[in-house]
Order: sequence, then C-alpha cells, then structure tokens
Amino acid sequence: MFFRAFAALSALIFCLMALLFLPDVGAQAARDALALCAQTVIPSLFPFFVLSSLLVSCGAADALSHLLSPLMRPLFGLSGTGAAALGLGLCGGYPVGARTAAALAESGALSREEGERLLAFCNNAGPGFLLGICGGAVFSSPRAGAALYLIHTASALFTGMLLTRFLPSLRAEPLQAAKQHRDVSLAAAFPAAVQGALAGILNVCAFVVVFQVFTRLLLCALSASFCASLPCALLIGFFELTSGVMALPNTRAGFLACAALLAWGGLSVHCQTLGVLSASPLRGKLYLRGKAVQAEEAARRAGQGDAALLAKIRAVPGCEALTWDDVQLASTIFAVKPGDGSAREQAASCQRVLGAGANIVNEYATKRYRSNLINWGMLPFQLNGAAPFGLGDYILIPHVREALKGDLQNIPAYVLGEEVKPFALYMAPLTSDEREILADGCLINYYKH
Repeated sequence: MFFRAFAALSALIFCLMALLFLPDVGAQAARDALALCAQTVIPSLFPFFVLSSLLVSCGAADALSHLLSPLMRPLFGLSGTGAAALGLGLCGGYPVGARTAAALAESGALSREEGERLLAFCNNAGPGFLLGICGGAVFSSPRAGAALYLIHTASALFTGMLLTRFLPSLRAEPLQAAKQHRDVSLAAAFPAAVQGALAGILNVCAFVVVFQVFTRLLLCALSASFCASLPCALLIGFFELTSGVMALPNTRAGFLACAALLAWGGLSVHCQTLGVLSASPLRGKLYLRGKAVQAEEAARRAGQGDAALLAKIRAVPGCEALTWDDVQLASTIFAVKPGDGSAREQAASCQRVLGAGANIVNEYATKRYRSNLINWGMLPFQLNGAAPFGLGDYILIPHVREALKGDLQNIPAYVLGEEVKPFALYMAPLTSDEREILADGCLINYYKH
C-alpha cells in the first residue's frame, strides 16, 4: 500500500515539475494526442463501441451463445455468450473487448465469474493497428504485421485456455447461471448505444492525452542516447503502447519487443479498461494478471528466448554453438504410471494443445495412451528410478532426431538447474512408422508427407 502511494506521489511530482519547466513540451504532446484521437482513435473505436452495445441490448449475444457454446466451453470453460466479446476484442482493438464483456455482465448475460475469465484474454490490439502501424509504419512489411496479428491472437487464446484450466480459483466455483434479460427494440437501443459509446470514447481519449503527455515529458528527462535505444522504446511502451511501438527499431529484436508490448497493452490501455469496468460488476485483478501472462506467451511465440537459459544450454557438451533457432521449447509431465481410464483417449490431445512435447514416466499404464502420445507427436520417454528433476526445471534432450534413429536406449538428457546435471532416458521399441510420425511432428504430418 505504501509503495503504491509513494509511486503515485512520485509520478505526480515528476509531472508537475516537468510541466513547470517544460510547458511547451507538455502542450505540444497534448495537441499531438488530441490529433491522434481525432484521426485514429475515434474513427477506429467508436463504431465498435456502438456495435458492442447493440449486440448486447438487442439479444444478439444470446443467439451467439447457443451457436458457439460447443466451442467456447471446452476451450475456455465459458458459455457461447462470451464469443461476442472475444470476437470484437480481436477485431476492434483496445478496449472494445473489455467494454463488451462489461456490458454482457451488466445485462446479466454473463455471470461475474464468466466475465472476469473472459476479460483476461478478450481485450486485445486490433488488426488495423497491427497491420497499419506495426507492419506498415514500423517494420515496412505487411507480412510482419500479419505475423504479429497471428502471434497476438494465438497468445490471447492460449492465455484463455491456460487461466481457465490451471488456476484453482477459477476452477473451484461453478459458473453462475446468467440472469435473463428482456430484449429491447432497435429504435430504443441505437440512441442508447450511441450515447454510451460517446461516454466510452471520451474515457479512452482522456487517458490517451494523459499518457502521451507523461511519456513525452519522460523522454525529455532521459538522455538522448538512451532515447534512441531499444530499452527506451520498451520503457515508453510499458506506459503508452503507440509511442513505444513507434520508437522500436526495424530489427528482429524490435519485432520480438513489439509482440510483447502488444500483448501487454501498456498502462494507458489498462487505465482505459479499468475506466470501462468502473460501472460494471467486473473486477480488474484477473485482467491485469491475464495481460502479463499474454505478454510472456506472445514473446515466446515470437521467438524470444531467455539469455540465461541459452547460456545453460550452451554449457552442455556438443551444444556450444546452438541458437534459439536450433532449439524447440515444449512442456512435459512426469508420472509413475499414467494412461489408464479416460486418459487413454483424451489426455494426449489435451497435453499437445497446451504445448506439450514429451512425457517422462516410469511406465505407461496402457498401450493406447502411449500410441496416442506418438500420434500427437509427443516423445514417449521412460525413466528408471526416481526423477532427478523437479517442478519448473528445464530438461535438455540434445540431438533427439538422431536418437530416434538409434536403439532408443540411454538417451542423454540434462537438467538445467544451478548446475547442469546429466541423466539418461529411454523409449520402448518403436516401429519404423512410429519413428517417422515422431520425426514429422504428428500423425497428420506423416500422412501429409
């Protein structure tokens, strides 16, 4: 509590002092921000604000619920009603998704728990910003903009699945039944939607102006050499997305940084979102947690690697020259004897969807489960004795493709902890077809080839 109060007071003092000594800079920043609002923010967001209100008030979200529940429930644990917020959030840009989720919760179409789950991944950058600003203006490549949009969308969807399936606080409480609400006529809904959209767009523009002024003053306080660097762009993007993205260099490092900044959104976007939520029953705690997860996932999908982890990989004999282009990251589980009961059929596919690349076990309970692992492209490793690794450890298995061609015994592996610790894995005999399936990545790729 003390830290937050101190940080807020420090920021206030900094802004007051900067405005006193640099009034022209602050005034120009405000003018630029208002121009940005008039030329970009209002034209791109206002129609989606109106549309989100109409979808809710006219009952279109209910129609989507019946249609998309078979997709939304298995993936995100939500009713199909949330698809309206997710779709608009991926198409309209910040904070359209959050506004739609809040409107659905206010109307009773979503319970508070559903709304907060949805909020964690439905509020995203729009394709216009990604393709036009990021792809066109920053990286001078429409393909770069399209790649960023795919990364951004994939990280949002993965975050939704991750938060829904693995946070106990989300799984503990059952979904509440949504309250029924009476549809209103279009004649009554449209004026109300326009008025509500006007209030929402003013909230957005106000924060755009405030953070544009703040970031401009912050740049003036920094050295010229630092302002031209990638860390400076990341710092600015942490506060205000557009300014940070525009300051990124047209390099691979800039592309990776852009993917992370887009998923994070910036404090300006978060303030806009929390302003939208202020009159709704939804709380913003899970939203901020979800954006942090999404930023990490977007950076991972863009190819950003941990330098310290790469150094540990290079400490393994024979891996000194490896780069992140030579390494595939995936999750794994360790179990004594998995694969009995319903796990024989569904568990392998669920693991693969969530990023698994291998299993490490003492023994497989059923041949069916092991076969499903192979068909989904996951390596069926086995281990004699106790596990030399723990939860959260990284395990390196170098030259795994070569190992698939061998006798599958004594496959070298390394625990990348404080010290690099070697151990051995093995696989039970594989047929030639099974070896090819694993080498191709899955059964579908095997048939494709």
